[in-house]
Amino acid sequence: MKYDKKQREDGRKKSEELSSEIKENLNRKDYFITGYIVPDYLMSFGNPDMMESPRRFYTPVSLLEIEDYITRMKSGWWTHPDINTKHEDDIPYDERKFGRYQNIIIEPFSEELEKRYLDGVDKDFFKIQRDLYHELNQN
Repeated sequence: MKYDKKQREDGRKKSEELSSEIKENLNRKDYFITGYIVPDYLMSFGNPDMMESPRRFYTPVSLLEIEDYITRMKSGWWTHPDINTKHEDDIPYDERKFGRYQNIIIEPFSEELEKRYLDGVDKDFFKIQRDLYHELNQN
């Protein structure tokens, strides 16, 4: 198989441009999370002093950060006032506060995504997609 040097170089440039655009898309904070924190009863051994307090929070996030929140729904996490100044092995287990994300709601944060979302609502896009999904998954 013969390679055309110009084609290969053009392909490399296009690939770099695409990779740069993808990286930008992954890191841009286009989304807004409403998160719900609950205690992690298992990791705290049921000890209220070792449990995070239930609460709701809001934060802008990127696509990459959404993955982190989903992971913390699955396995939980812990915190401590000295978490940024001490190595985790130096923080006694019984001083840690354990929590999980019970749920996260992901909504558009950028103006562009908000407009697209509202346009989809106006045009019944989401209703149509739900109806199609239910029709295809009735079995």
